[in-house]
Order: sequence, then C-alpha cells, then structure tokens
Amino acid sequence: SFQMASFRQTEERNVSGEVDLMLWSPKLDLIALALVQGQVALHRLSRKRVWLRAPPGGKEQNKVKSLAWRPDGKILAIAYDTGRSRIRHVHNADIIHTIEVGSCISTLTWASDDSSATNGEPRSDIYKDVSKTYLPNLPSLNKTYSASSANKNSDENVDDSKMLKYQDDFNVLVAGTVNGRVLLYAYGVLLCAEFETQVAGYIGDHTKQIVSALLSNRLGRLTLVVESKRSIGKCLYLQSYNLTTLRDKSQELQVVALKYGQTASLLGYLTATVGAIREVWEDILLEIDSKLVNYAQEKHRTSSGTVSDDLLELLMFGTPSDALEKFLRHDLTEKGLKKLGHSIDLCYCNIQNYVLKHLQTVTEALYFHFCDLRGMARWEERFGTIGLSEAAVANVLQCTGAFLMKLMELLQVIDSSMRNFRAFFRWLYAVILRLSDDPVPAGVTHATQQDINFVAEFLKENFAVEWDEANRSSFSLERVGQYLKDEPLTFQVQNNVWCQFLEANPGIKNSGLLVPHNLDRSLVQEHSHLEKAVGAAFVGPADALGRCTVKELQTT
Repeated sequence: SFQMASFRQTEERNVSGEVDLMLWSPKLDLIALALVQGQVALHRLSRKRVWLRAPPGGKEQNKVKSLAWRPDGKILAIAYDTGRSRIRHVHNADIIHTIEVGSCISTLTWASDDSSATNGEPRSDIYKDVSKTYLPNLPSLNKTYSASSANKNSDENVDDSKMLKYQDDFNVLVAGTVNGRVLLYAYGVLLCAEFETQVAGYIGDHTKQIVSALLSNRLGRLTLVVESKRSIGKCLYLQSYNLTTLRDKSQELQVVALKYGQTASLLGYLTATVGAIREVWEDILLEIDSKLVNYAQEKHRTSSGTVSDDLLELLMFGTPSDALEKFLRHDLTEKGLKKLGHSIDLCYCNIQNYVLKHLQTVTEALYFHFCDLRGMARWEERFGTIGLSEAAVANVLQCTGAFLMKLMELLQVIDSSMRNFRAFFRWLYAVILRLSDDPVPAGVTHATQQDINFVAEFLKENFAVEWDEANRSSFSLERVGQYLKDEPLTFQVQNNVWCQFLEANPGIKNSGLLVPHNLDRSLVQEHSHLEKAVGAAFVGPADALGRCTVKELQTT
C-alpha cells in the first residue's frame, strides 16, 4: 500500500531580519534570502552566511520583488521595486551587471536552452572567437603606475567581466513588470526581446501585472500569468506566446550576446581608465596648489594681478619682488621644489602610461570586436532577422577611430606640456639656488632662448588665472586638463599638414572613408559619444524579436 512520506524538521536557525523571499541554487548548496528591509543574504546549506548586501543606495525602503539563479548557479539576479535589477556573482557578491527597466519588476525567471552548444562557446560553423590569438592581455588598473606593475598582466578577467564565458547552455533571463511589460535578456545582460502583454476582451483603463513567467526548454514558448485589475475587481489570465524567432535564432543570439559581453567589459575598463586619469590629474593640481596657495592668497589680498605677473617679471628682469623672494627661499625652498617637480613629473608619466598601455590597447580591442560584429551584420541571411544593423556598427567603428585620434592628440599635448614644465622647473631651481647663494650646476645655468620661450609659454598657459576663492586655486594646467572635462576644448591643436590637405579637398574629407578628427571635442566627450554608439549597436535584437512575438493562447 502507498504510504505518504512525512516531513520532519531537522534544525532551526535565526537570520538578521524577517525573510520575504528565498530561493535555492540549482547547482550549489546555497540559498538566497531577501529580507523585508531590502537586504539580500546568501547562506550555505549549513546556514552559514556567505555574504549580505544592502539594497541600491543603501535605502531600506527598496524592496526585493524577485530572485532568479542563472542555470549554472554562479550568478544571482535580484529585482527591486525601483525597476532596477542587479546581477551578482555568488562568490563575492560583486555586481556583474545592472538592468534598468523603468518600472517595478514583479517577477524574474532564468531558463536555458538545453540543446545549445556546450563549453560556453558558439558553434564553430557560425563563428569562432580568435580575439585571444591577436589581442594582448589588458594590464591591471592601478591608481599609481610603477615599473613593477607595468609588465604585470591583470589577474582580473577584464575582457569577461560580465561572466558570460564557459557556460554549458545558452540561457535567457525573463523579467516581467507591474505594467505588463516583458523583457528577455540573453545571458542576463543583452536585451534581446521586449513586448507588452495584451489582455483580450478588455478595452479602456485597466492595469496588468506579470505574476509569473515560464520559458520552455527550447526557448520557443513563453507562458505568463497576468493579473488584470479594473474598478470591478481583478482577474488572473494564463497566456502563451510563441517565440519561434528566439528559438530558431538562438545560435545567432548566443554569438551576439557573447560579443556584447566582451565589448561591454572592455568599455567598462575604458571608463575606469579615464576615471583613473582624472584622479591622477586632480593629484597634480592638489600637489601644486598645496605649495602655491599661501603665496597666491597673500598676493590676491595685497595687490592686483596674478602669480604669472610676478614670475614673468622675474624671467624678464632677473629680480623677484620681496614677496616672491621670501616665498621662493623660505616657503618653497630648493628641496620642496625638487620634490614638487618629481611628483608632477611622475603624474605626467602616469597619465602617458595610462593612455599608451591602457586606453590605446583597450580601444584597439574594441575596434577588433566591432569589426567582427560588422561582419556578422553583413551576413543578413543569418543576422538580419535579429535586427543587427551594419550602419549602427559602422558608426561605432567611426567613434572608436575618433577616440583613438583624440588619444594621439592628447599625447602630443602632454609631450608639449611636459617639455614646458621641465624647462620651467629647471629655471626656477636655478633662481632659488642664486637667491640662496648656492652654487648652480653647469647643466642648470645653461638656458637657450628656446628654453626661455618654453618657460614663458608655461607661465602664460598655467599661471595666468585670477585667484579662485571657492577652489582656493590660482593655477590651471588647462592645456591637458581641458581634455578631461565634459565640455568643448578651449585650446585646440593647430591643424597639421594632413588636416590642411583635407580642408583643401572636401570630397575626400566627406567621403566617409576616413576616421573623423573632431578638433573641438574633449577626450571625455569622445568617450561619451563612443558609449552612446556602442549602446545603439545592440538595440536591434530587442526591437526585431519583440515584433515577432505572437500570442497563441489566453485562458482565465
């Protein structure tokens, strides 16, 4: 006779707050807990806590609405009522990706295509990734650059920060919202389909909420439970949608999603490098202002003009004012000047290394991957159906080339600024030695007319600003600093022979075959244009597959 199995409690443990949701990992002995305060905790089967993370912004009113594990159990998706979903790595809770849908996410589910290729690689008959063969490894990002770290490759997987490689099956994350929208994300990161549910028989005002979603094993059918509310009450509907295009084009979507993961990882590395350069630049300004702030403030209080005026008089006539002599001999001093010069020189070298060994390398890698993507877009028979646009990819290549051009321009400006800066510090060092009646080395005393021109140029460019009480600064390395601002360049580089040739031949310039050189844009502006272009290159699949979604069934 049949005997029903009984349930028996084995143990009981306390957690840090009231549990709202919980979900077991499909592969590991892990359980994710969503607490009512908006926190998410990960525990082992033994109930030992692995990590605990606060909601976005640390706001406790942000409530967790749904949880979903990636089929391999290595990634956890967390949906909040703010419309934001965070994809976290289970080992260290690092945020792998963030999804913004603009409305509260009511449900998440993650399904895989059991028939797709294994080992995390697309099928060899459609695409084979050879980037590892041709592209160098990206160096690690350090706030300070040194010889010991220059040749050390990063231990971080910077070209796969989205954690898309080495998955057994192609998988899709489904997100349903409280206003009836359904969004599908290939590998949980690339939006590959989006549509709005329709409740048959309802006309007029009513609200729709996705209560639950289920994607079939072959990804060909999506089943939804939709709750519709009207003034007379609410009703639940079971709907079934045909996703034939998603099923038939899963191989192409897998390739594009992996390419999106690579480019998004590289773009994140590029953004972090630009941020590191801005930090180094701020260090330069702080270092100089820390030495000059007292003198500049005193000059502003007692007389008119700028620090540049005093230094130019010293350069022209050889005698400093009393205040400047006191500052050079007693405040700045010989040792202080040498230390300051060494610090600024090191910062300049750091920026050069960031540009040459980080930005240039990662930008060339982006260009390589988008050349791959352009080849896919041209294969309309396979990739045209999923909305991959050759024009959008070509625009990314143009923006990538323009960013590379701006990097070369920045390097030229840095070289010029370093030349002037070194000439200025050599001259000022000799002045301090003379004022202190110390012997001046022969190499320092010899200054050519060109050196004097460099010093005058440095003073004109960097010291000729009025005292800024708000920022407590009278110094600006604007020639380089302007490239790190999100605004047009104040000092544009002079046109070289090639630019003059293009101006004289507009037919070549406007042919579309050349990489544009936007003389008025800063590096930050070019970076912003590149980010927008990359985003636009991957919007096609969501529109194309969303239009191909067909509702087959609805029952109450």
